[in-house]
Order: sequence, then C-alpha cells, then structure tokens
Amino acid sequence: MGRVVIVGSLNLDRWARVERLPAPGETVTAHESATGPGGKGLNQAVAASRAGATVELIGCVGDDEAGRRLLDVLEAEGIGIAAMAIVTGASTGLAMVWVDEHGANSIVVVGGANDHLGLRSDAHSDLLGALDLDATDVVAAQGETSLAVTEQVFREARRRGARTLLNLAPYSRPSAGLLAETSVLVVNASEFALLVAELVPERLPPDLSSAPDRLVDAAKAVLTMGPEVVVVTLGADGVVAVTATSVHAIDAHEVPVVDTTGAGDGFVGVFAGELARGSEAVAALRFATAAASLVVQEPGAASSMPNRDRIDGAISGRHP
Repeated sequence: MGRVVIVGSLNLDRWARVERLPAPGETVTAHESATGPGGKGLNQAVAASRAGATVELIGCVGDDEAGRRLLDVLEAEGIGIAAMAIVTGASTGLAMVWVDEHGANSIVVVGGANDHLGLRSDAHSDLLGALDLDATDVVAAQGETSLAVTEQVFREARRRGARTLLNLAPYSRPSAGLLAETSVLVVNASEFALLVAELVPERLPPDLSSAPDRLVDAAKAVLTMGPEVVVVTLGADGVVAVTATSVHAIDAHEVPVVDTTGAGDGFVGVFAGELARGSEAVAALRFATAAASLVVQEPGAASSMPNRDRIDGAISGRHP
C-alpha cells in the first residue's frame, strides 16, 4: 500500500453562518461563528488520513499560535509532519468563510506562510527524496499554493516513479510543463470551464451538465496535454472521469446540504488515498463521491471529513 504526499496550504478558518451572503458594500449579521483548521492541503490530508491512507504533508505555517494549533491537529490526525516548515516572522494562512442558509459559501484567503513554500529549495528534491517515493505513492497538490513549485514537485515525483494528482482549485492557468507532469487532473465544473476556455476554447461545452458528449470531448482534448485521467466534479450531478479509452460517470448521493465548504477537498483527499491504497479508479471515485456527500452535511472544513466507517455506511445505506 502506498502513501499520499500532499504539497499544499494550511489555514486557520474563521467562518460565520449568515441568512444570505452579503452583496458588495452590504453588511449582514451572522448568527453563528467559529474557528477551525482548514486550507486545501490540510483538508485533503485529513480526508485521506481519516479514510485510512498513510499521509505526509509538505507545507508552511507561521511561528504563531495558529501555526502551533494546526501542527497539533496534524499530529492528532496521524499525518506525517517531518516535511512541514515553521516560517519565522510569518503569519499562518487565514481563510474567512461565509456560509448561507442553503450551504453556499464565499471565501477569502490570506496566504501568509503558505506563500513561503516556493522559497524552500528543498521542497521539491530533498524532501521527496527523504520520503523514498515509489510507484505506489500519490503526490497531490492544489491551486492554493504556487503552481511553479507544484511543477517542480511533480517533475521530481514522476522521476521517482510516483503518480501525481493536481486539483486546480482555486483555478489558475497551468503551464504546459505542469500538465505534462500531471497523472490525474481533478477540477470542478467551473474550473474545468475556465481550463477549456483558455487551452482549447473550440471544445468548450455550452453547459457541462446538459452536454455530456461535449464535456467528454473537451476532457479528451486536455488529455493530449499530459494527464492520464481528467476528473470533473459536477456537484449534485455527480462526477465524470475520462481517460483516452474510457468514460465513467458516478451519480452523486442525494443528501441535505448544510455547508459545501471542504466538499471538494474531501473528494480529492479520499480519491488520492484510495488510489494509494491500491483501489481501481472507479471504486476510488465511488468512495470519494460518498465521502463528499458526508462532508456537505456538516459545518466546517477539516472537521467535517468523515472516517472510513462512515463512508462505508454511506455507500451501503447504513448512514445518511
């Protein structure tokens, strides 16, 4: 069984629940608020670990109380932190999250110490070498940290035989070199539309959910740029995974939505973990889809990630 090595962000989340999201210039009153661990790298690491994977996290926190709190969370979750860095003089990343009564959210992120990841000369060579990667391992990254660093990390990971998984969230245009080093690309519908509009605009479907053939056609165009698999998550419309020779559509679970924060991270972390555990791609997609259905039923980000028993229960119908 392989490991999941995640290169990514760590934030302290401050979230508030509001009746509706504010319009520009408007002030609204929150009726509930809290703080907790977050950041796409941390969220995905927690998701993978709780689902049973062995996980290492490469990232940066500040030398402040928030950073110490996040490191304590990682240790409590059984996530390897040998490759974590504490950046002197920097503040730990911060995310401010507003969630409305329908579970929709708006998020503002302050990178803080996360922005120092690209300044670490050992991030893409010495650390990956110390982890002794092989073909069973999955190295994952997201768009919340430098894509230039991710490209370097992925190149080194591929050289060592590992698979790479890129989650382009939040979206930034990837370089040709990064796509060439990506084994699995995971994007949601809006990120996929932006990607196709920039790279192959003639293939852009008018509506992803209502034009499945056009979606597959666009995904196959992206495959020619490097990835072996393109996975597009479509929210309530499920998930579509496209390879050069196959298309797999996975239905979403119908569940009450409390908070969509972290749902994509739950999907990505569990999917990466299942691949590292040796699961076939379709089984991994089904397991990750079930995990995401549980995340949206709980408030918060990292705290809402389900354990393996709950995911098994969601698949078998034991749990909602």
